[in-house]
Order: sequence, then C-alpha cells, then structure tokens
Amino acid sequence: MWRFLCALIIVVLGPCCGLAQLSVARSRLAAAAVGNKAIFAGGLDASGTPVATVDIYDANLGSWSTASLSVARSGRAAVGVGSKVLFAGGADNVTMSNAVDIYDANNGLWTTATLSVARNYLAGAGATGAGKSMFAGGLASTGYSNVVDIYDVNAGTWTTTTLSVARGDQQRRRLCRRPESHDAVSGHRRHLRCFQRHVDDGDAQRSASIPGRRSDLRQVDLCGRL
Repeated sequence: MWRFLCALIIVVLGPCCGLAQLSVARSRLAAAAVGNKAIFAGGLDASGTPVATVDIYDANLGSWSTASLSVARSGRAAVGVGSKVLFAGGADNVTMSNAVDIYDANNGLWTTATLSVARNYLAGAGATGAGKSMFAGGLASTGYSNVVDIYDVNAGTWTTTTLSVARGDQQRRRLCRRPESHDAVSGHRRHLRCFQRHVDDGDAQRSASIPGRRSDLRQVDLCGRL
C-alpha cells in the first residue's frame, strides 16, 4: 500500500517537483496497485475524449512504462488482487463497454475478458484472501444495474450474482439563484438563474440537448437572465 501511495504522490507532485508526469494529461482515470506496481488507466484527455493510455509505475525500479487498454474509455472500475489488476466496464463517447482488461504484474502481460452486462460507474472490490475481484451495480443501457460479476484470479473463471437493489451513480440537480444585480447596459435590474446538472449516458433525453456532452459524468451550468 505504501508503494501505491508513493506513486500517487509522484503523479500529483511531479509537475511542480520535477519527479514524474503521466504520459498523457487526463482526468477521471482509474488506478490500482499490485505488488510493486501502480497502474493508472484510461480517463478523459483535455478535450474530453476517452483515452486508452495506461501508465505503469514500478516502485522497485523507480521507472515508468506505458501500455494501452483494449478500448479507450472512462468510468470504469479498477481492482487489484494477487498479481492481477482488472479494469472493467466504462464508456466511450458513444456506448457503454463490457470490456475487461487484465494486467498480470508478474509477467507484464495483458489479457481481456467481458462483463456479463456492459455498464459504467460500477463499483469494484477485491477479496484478497479468496483471490476474487468483484464488479457490482453501475449504469447499463436499460438503467441502474444489480449485476455483480465475480472473477476468480486463481482459477481464471467468472461467475455472476445480483445485488439486493439495482443501483449506480445517481443524477443530481441543484438549483441556485444568484442575487439580483444591476445591468449597467440596459439600466434594468436583473436576476441570474443557474441550473446545475450532472448528466450521464443513462439519461439520454436530458443529455441529448446539451452540446458536447461526454460519456463520463460531467457538470453542466445553464445560466440565463430572468
């Protein structure tokens, strides 16, 4: 765990301290660690486009290497168990993904698998003692999901079960009203109304009207005069 924390510090402080930088500047990437390696995968670049870039930090060697996910995406879950890190689900700018990219820190090899249901914003957890990685819930094309995909790291097999309640990231809205102000141009007093919304791919009706929407959760401010 301390190696993983060191890697995070290097990534965060790198630009100001000259330590290290990610190969591609991006946000909303997924991260996990196994053994002496910390892996940072996917995310959104500065233009909001999902990327497939993976940066791998070896704490023993103090060096970085790069790789690529099988599908560029954000909103995926990451779990590290045993010698393997799994990056599951997510979405590109068009569709949700069922892709699972599996990295083996022992030999540096990548393999792929698929979730039983394509979805993003799912939760990931690892049962280290049992050697299992679990991916639960999330947002599927039909709405919130109750599916749990379970990967047995030792056997290399998948099983599924269900949550008691289907759930994923909830859409949030906030209505804020700014104090009235004086319009120096028109000479009239005015109010500004600001609707702040969180938009995701599961709400196509609301998000379709917003230009440049992203497949990952984003915040949108819609302000206008009353």
